Amino acid sequence: MNKSVCFLGTSHGEPSRTRFCSSTLYTFGENRLLIDAGEPVSALLIRQGIAPGCIGAVAITHFHLDHVNGLFQLTYQMGKYPVEGVSPTVLFPEERNIPPFLAWRKATYSETPLDNITLAVFPPQGQTVFLRNNRIVPEGGPDTVKISSINGRHLWRHNARAQAFFIEADNLRIVHTGDLLEKLEDFPVRPGDRSCDVCVCESTHFYWDLADAMAVLARAPLRRLIFNHVSPHWTDGNEHKLTQLAAALPYPVEIARDGMVAAL
Repeated sequence: MNKSVCFLGTSHGEPSRTRFCSSTLYTFGENRLLIDAGEPVSALLIRQGIAPGCIGAVAITHFHLDHVNGLFQLTYQMGKYPVEGVSPTVLFPEERNIPPFLAWRKATYSETPLDNITLAVFPPQGQTVFLRNNRIVPEGGPDTVKISSINGRHLWRHNARAQAFFIEADNLRIVHTGDLLEKLEDFPVRPGDRSCDVCVCESTHFYWDLADAMAVLARAPLRRLIFNHVSPHWTDGNEHKLTQLAAALPYPVEIARDGMVAAL
């Protein structure tokens, strides 16, 4: 099974000179999972030679603008140019996110149907969705991607849901963090937990508590770390500052860049 991750957009809360907003595409054989849909995700997919309609599932970590502002164009493309055999599912963090999404479509006079697209809410923490044959299915089986969530605290002030995702496929375990608290108190992998082969971790919010955050990362049972959602403090030519900071971690560390494809 071909297993890879393509970092379409890797910026923090807004685009920078070298990075677009957050969107990350995981590929496991024929299964495609997009996590977050920051703009201009549709154009970035097309530049990678991937039709938006080829994506089986879109999972949103939280409903901040930089993680969803490309969702409108993405679903427009999915609806206008459906791909035979693919019925995309968009998994929102909360039910209350869906009416504003539909209202925006109405406000922009969008006449592209959503007939082939399912709008749903990601199940509560501890529950799982399964992606097989590039569509959401009710149970696991061979060649299935298992996706589970763990609630974070990024939007606690707003009493809103933010989440990380565990992704399991072909004996591979990945954690994709979403946005975190400054001291990484809500980092989803802790000492004593089952180890993760790859961690894709945001790298913006812990800038203000570097010592505590690095201590959390150093103790985490990880085999490989890829920094994503890159802070304005170490982007656009300043990535070496983050590289130097991460050199003390006990596993290989990379910094994602827009368009970077990494084997899993």
